[in-house]
Amino acid sequence: MSDNPVQREQQARTRLSLKLKVAALLGIALFPLGLISVLQTNNAVQEARNLSGAALLSQTERAAVEEREIIYRAFGAAEALGASVLPSLENADTCSSLMEVFVEASPSYIFAGFIELSGIMNCASSGRGSDFSEYPAFIMQQENPRPMVEMRAAGSVTGVPVIIASYPVYDFENLRGFVSISLPHQAISEDTIRSVSKERGFSLVLFGREGTIIATEAGGADIEMLLPRDRELESLVGESEFSFEARARNGEERIFALVPIIDGDVYALSSWTPGETFASDGFRVFVPVIFPLIMCAVSLIVAYISVNQLVIRPINTLRRQMALFAIGQRGKGDFQLDQAPDEMRDLAAAFSRLAKTVEADEIEREQALEDKSVLLREVYHRVKNNLQLIVSIMNMQIRNAETPREKLLLQQLQDRVMSLSIVHKNLYTASSLASVRADELLGEIVNQLIGIGAQRPEGFRVVTEFDPVTLYPDQAVPLSLLVTEAGTNALKHTGKQDGNTWVKFSLHRDHQGMVDVEVANSKGKKAEEADGSGLGTRLIDAFVNQLGGELEIEETDDLYTLRIRFSLQTKTSGLHDGTE
Repeated sequence: MSDNPVQREQQARTRLSLKLKVAALLGIALFPLGLISVLQTNNAVQEARNLSGAALLSQTERAAVEEREIIYRAFGAAEALGASVLPSLENADTCSSLMEVFVEASPSYIFAGFIELSGIMNCASSGRGSDFSEYPAFIMQQENPRPMVEMRAAGSVTGVPVIIASYPVYDFENLRGFVSISLPHQAISEDTIRSVSKERGFSLVLFGREGTIIATEAGGADIEMLLPRDRELESLVGESEFSFEARARNGEERIFALVPIIDGDVYALSSWTPGETFASDGFRVFVPVIFPLIMCAVSLIVAYISVNQLVIRPINTLRRQMALFAIGQRGKGDFQLDQAPDEMRDLAAAFSRLAKTVEADEIEREQALEDKSVLLREVYHRVKNNLQLIVSIMNMQIRNAETPREKLLLQQLQDRVMSLSIVHKNLYTASSLASVRADELLGEIVNQLIGIGAQRPEGFRVVTEFDPVTLYPDQAVPLSLLVTEAGTNALKHTGKQDGNTWVKFSLHRDHQGMVDVEVANSKGKKAEEADGSGLGTRLIDAFVNQLGGELEIEETDDLYTLRIRFSLQTKTSGLHDGTE
């Protein structure tokens, strides 16, 4: 053996090469060519069974033709009878007489009646009424009016085993009730089932919606023992036409075919034993079949163990390590794959380097984000403090104002600066530095405008209706200034209306992402006339333009309403620049 480390590494790589291992495993797995014969045999057997199932379906369909015709004739008779008795439904005696005449003229039927939507049968060939309102079949038909067949071991009126065919009766488009016709079980019995081949132990069963057997044909055998052992008849209700293999209750493997006669109500289930697949001297066939199977099984076991050791187990280990890394369990050091192929160890080493890089980048990004959050919060805090300082300076200037107009102008300017201060205060105190709650922001602005403790006329009311709406600063700033201007104008122009003075502020958001802001105030005969310069109106127009919204003003003798409608921004973005 060479002592050169490079040569030893190359030899180790050659020994542990995954490609060589997979090639060797494939060679072992493909060696038993006898597997091809087994697969072909299995395909032939399965094809034969499929053909047998298709043939059984066809045989069952032919056997059930007469039964389907009997039931459809009953439906036709019920439909015609319903049209005949429809004019006489209001007279129970006349209707019952018609039912009695029908039964006497139709030997195939032993009872006929009309069930009202309430479940009461006052019109019947027997002359006696019954209540079917609690019957499951009537409730089902009432919920889904359609022709329906039901099997009963004892009819509610006749007391004998019957097959009941019900048909809905309509007066134009209005459902009036259901005509019910009863046939004795003998109408569909062993004598009416078509003669079918008795080869391979053919059997046929007709059953109803609740799994009740109507008629059978088993060639003298016990039909109960020829039914599927693990599937009840009731579980087959609702299935479409299909065939399947199952073990019968007598332990015999049989092929079954299900054919709906009346979908949802009556079904035919037939079965026969599958044909012999091999000759009688099956021992000579058994040896060449079982030997390739054993070889195939051994090959698959070897391949599975090898692939599991060389591929599956290392991949699962690496997958678990990746999953732990994805959920935040990091800092575990290098990822090691012991006794794994070289390719897997290289993959683990690459992932380890990637994990360290990602972890370092995340730490750096989180630190940068934290620094930016602290900086942004500090900016908001300082802007708020500076604005409040300006408000304080303006407050001193207001106290030194010489004229009322000068004082009014300074107060209006102070309100605007205070609105900006409130916006930055809410941004500073909010959990998210990028957005602010508009309802809380406007609430503080309204409190600022009305002035807590300020003198107001008797009966003065302020009404606020604010939906919880989140805004970004691009919209929060112009909206707060707009409400300040509109609120100042509303308070300045409000007047008494029926002894009351009121101002209303509202903010609502609809399902389409549109926001409606409304400022309304009462007007009275004593309301002061505006004598300003119009600056507030121009500012409102500019703020509406910044919001990209629409302004609507309604004014009557008693009411002044200013309404703004704009689209809610889903992220911080540039709005319409309406400042001049």
